[in-house]
Parts: sequence; structure tokens; C-alpha cells
Amino acid sequence: MSTKSESTPASKRQPEGYCTNCGRYTFAIGAINQACGNTVGKKRCKGVYRSNMMWDTCPSCKGTGKPASGDTEALRNETHKCSSCQGSGWLRGKKPASGK
Repeated sequence: MSTKSESTPASKRQPEGYCTNCGRYTFAIGAINQACGNTVGKKRCKGVYRSNMMWDTCPSCKGTGKPASGDTEALRNETHKCSSCQGSGWLRGKKPASGK
């Protein structure tokens, strides 16, 4: 049986939304429906932040946002953030299947 503490990391708050183009998370509620503007390569992202109400604890870092020992991308880039969840401890949840 799952408990709330297993599904919700205590130290990391949930993002408010995500970019429709590059996938970057935002923690600012005021950014919802606004242009992302993140730089991807040398170009400015043309995505828009959308609200997301369904978040799952990142299984790679178990909600800590810190890279696991096998997170080669984080180690190579020296970001010190879990590469699966952008260091947020959360992944966008999947919409439930309708009618099945």
C-alpha cells in the first residue's frame, strides 16, 4: 500500500507547468500561458508554458532532484541535477486512458 510520503517528496515542490516545445518546467504560476523563451542551442524556444495538474515522483532520483550514480548525462554535464526530471524531483504524469 502506497503512503503519501512515498509519492510526494517532502523537500521538492511540484512545478506549476511545462513548456509545450522544449519540455522545461516552471515553478512560477504567472508563467502559465506565457512564452517559454528558454534558449535551446542558439535559438530561443517558441513554446508556451501550460499548466499540469498531474505529477509523478521521479523514479530515477526518488524525488530528491539529485542525480543517481548511474546518471551519466548529469555526470558528464556536471549539472548536479537529475537528468530525468531537470532536478525538480517530478515528472509529468500521464493522462488516464479514457474509456478503457
